[in-house]
Amino acid sequence: MRTRPHLPQRFLMFVLIVILSFICAACATPTPVPTVGEPLEYEILASALTADGRVIPQEWVQLSFSASGIVSEVVVKSGDLVKKNDVLARLGNRQAAEAAVSAAQLELLLAEQAYQALTDQLKVEQLRALQSLYDARQAVNGAENRLEYWQGSTVEADADLADAQVIQAEDRLETAQENYEDYKDEDRDDLNRVRFLEELANAQLAYDNAIRQYESLVDSGKEFNLDQARSALIIAQDQLEQAQEQYDEISKGPDPKAVATAEARQQAAQSQLVAAQANLEALTLRAVIDGEVMGIHLKVGEQVVGGSPVIWLADISQWLVETDNLTEIDVVEIGLGQKVEVVVDALPEITFAGEVLSIEQIYKEQRGDITYTANILMEGSDPRLRWGMTCAVTFLNP
Repeated sequence: MRTRPHLPQRFLMFVLIVILSFICAACATPTPVPTVGEPLEYEILASALTADGRVIPQEWVQLSFSASGIVSEVVVKSGDLVKKNDVLARLGNRQAAEAAVSAAQLELLLAEQAYQALTDQLKVEQLRALQSLYDARQAVNGAENRLEYWQGSTVEADADLADAQVIQAEDRLETAQENYEDYKDEDRDDLNRVRFLEELANAQLAYDNAIRQYESLVDSGKEFNLDQARSALIIAQDQLEQAQEQYDEISKGPDPKAVATAEARQQAAQSQLVAAQANLEALTLRAVIDGEVMGIHLKVGEQVVGGSPVIWLADISQWLVETDNLTEIDVVEIGLGQKVEVVVDALPEITFAGEVLSIEQIYKEQRGDITYTANILMEGSDPRLRWGMTCAVTFLNP
């Protein structure tokens, strides 16, 4: 404390006031005695409360690499102004970390492509299944029409027509045979013989086809074709049922097991990439606030241990004062927002205004006293102010 009366002085003052009160009481008219519960009024004459403090930046950080290694580059120097995320320094041996990032990126790309292939392949399979379903329905319709034909009366009319075609084919065959008979003994290269022989062969082929067609429409031929039509319809219906089941299954989407496997691969690849990028980023030290480089403990080529502070940054656009001897008796007399005056020991000609920004709840024990730290927000600044300068804080009465 700067200027605060000690306990003995208070006691002497109290005794003096009591003695003067008795003297005045002997000379003055007696005053009524207050009843129980009626408060006594006292005039408290107290000097302004003061405390010691230190000037600190409004915001500051000490930075360290999260990894250990050899310093390969120091980008800044003490006094430089930097922005958040600016690179301050780098560690070497980046090739392995960069290769790991590239490998992780490739694996993630392959995993994403594999997952996309499930969707793309599904579309192709759905189209194929739809085509198969359409073909199966057409086959059933064709089989039903054939069975209906062989079971209906139309086949009888076709049998009569086929019988007439047999008779016509037979007449043409007889005529062709007669024509050929006149030239069959001629030389093999005789033109008439060749022509009539060809006509005979065609007539024989037409006759045989007419016979087969007729026989297929009557008696055992008809029964055979009817049985064939029934069997063909059963087969077509089975194929339609299978095609419908396949289409319904594919319409549900990709195979859940395949999707789960592809998603798991993607997640693993993403985690691998994040870890690889973190390992690479650990070799780079970046600013986490806008501010000024206040100190550097780094040299190119030296070994650093992860977690050890190497660079200090501070935002000195606004200064705070942190008290260090505000006792438990004093702290109850101040409040948040209370106005103060700050005089820095190195700049006694300047008085800075300020106000109480916060009062810590946790105490410290210093030289046998219980003390609390108050943070004072200073108004204004001076280029000569430095981090850690001592000062006196006077708490003004409201």
